[in-house]
Parts: sequence; structure tokens; C-alpha cells
Amino acid sequence: MTGKPQQFLTAFGLASGLALASAPAQATFILDVTCGMSQCAEGTNFFIDNVNKDVQTFTGTVGLSGPAVTVETSANVDTGLATITATTTLTALVFKPADDTLFNGFSFRGQLAASGFTGTIDVSWTDSNRKTESITFTGVKGPDADFARLGIVSHDGETLKLVTVSVPPSQTGGESFKEFKQIEFSSATPVIPEPSTWAMMLLGFAGLGFATYRATRRAAAQFRV
Repeated sequence: MTGKPQQFLTAFGLASGLALASAPAQATFILDVTCGMSQCAEGTNFFIDNVNKDVQTFTGTVGLSGPAVTVETSANVDTGLATITATTTLTALVFKPADDTLFNGFSFRGQLAASGFTGTIDVSWTDSNRKTESITFTGVKGPDADFARLGIVSHDGETLKLVTVSVPPSQTGGESFKEFKQIEFSSATPVIPEPSTWAMMLLGFAGLGFATYRATRRAAAQFRV
């Protein structure tokens, strides 16, 4: 009678380990610290399909002929191949990949306007699970000078549904973008189980192996008798 309960608990432990392994870890986007380099790790340039004048919505691709991304802006802009230039007060840009399973990172450069300059930029995003979060960058270089590359990235397999880059709202005109450029998206990486998940899996497999070993010995002993 002692063998069956032990085998049941072992099988339960294995099933629990496999269930934890298959469940996705909680997704968290963080600052992409590799943006201290000339570009973020493995980033691919975003190119605008056409030269546009006084538009608030346009489309581009990640790579010259890659996945499409739609951009919506808070005010009219002019666009070149890789640069978005404000023609009026530009306070926000929204980037929407056509496929929300592709990109786990986003970065950009640009310039803030002199009027109302505070050196603050907000980046918010919605992931493919429709969870929304944000990060505020302070001490951004400017005005009328290129600031260093800023970016976010997820290392746990989550991807971007949309990204909004904006300046904090103000009652007195406040900050705005003069130029937005050198946008990059990075491709999602495979999900790697966390150490605790690996430990549960190994314990489950070890338990199953031990139960099989005991069952084999018991069968052999009964055969000899």
C-alpha cells in the first residue's frame, strides 16, 4: 500500500513541474541598457514608406521591406525616410505594429523643442496580453540637440501591441518634440524558463525515474518468487 501513494505524489510533482514550465512568466518590459551604444542590441531600423507632408497618420516598415508599423501623431508632421519633423506642436507619437507578436523591443532618438523644455519623455506601451505600463525618462539632453538613444525591451517573451512616446502634459504649453528619428524595433526572443521552473521540472523527472526504478525492482522480485 505504501508504493501507490508515493507513485501518485511523484506523478503529481511531475505534472506540477510541467504545468509551471508551460505557463508563461509574468511579462515585464524594462529599460534597454544596451541603448548606451550607437544602437540597441539587435535593433532593426524603421523606414517610412513615403515622403509625407502635413500628415498625422502614416505607415512604415521595420527593415526596407519588413513588417508594417502604423504611426499616429498628435499634430501634423513631415516625414522623410527615417525622420519625423514637427510642423506644429508635437507632443505624442503612437506606433502600432500590424503583427503584435513580432517585437520585444523599441528605441528612438530625436530632439526636444526649446519652448517649455524640461528634458522629460514618457514611454508607455501595451503588450500583446493588453497589459499597459510606462517608463519616464528624465534628464534628456536638449533642447535643439539630439538626445541619446532611449529604449525598452522584454527578455521574457512578451511582445508589443503598441508604443506611445509623449511629453508630460502642461497647462502652460510645455514640452514638445522638434524631431523624432532613428526608430528601431527588435525581434522577440524565445522564452527561456526561469531557474525555479527548471528546478521543478528536474525534481519531477527525478521522481518519475525513482518510481520507475522501484516498480521495476518490485516486478523483478515477484518474478523470482
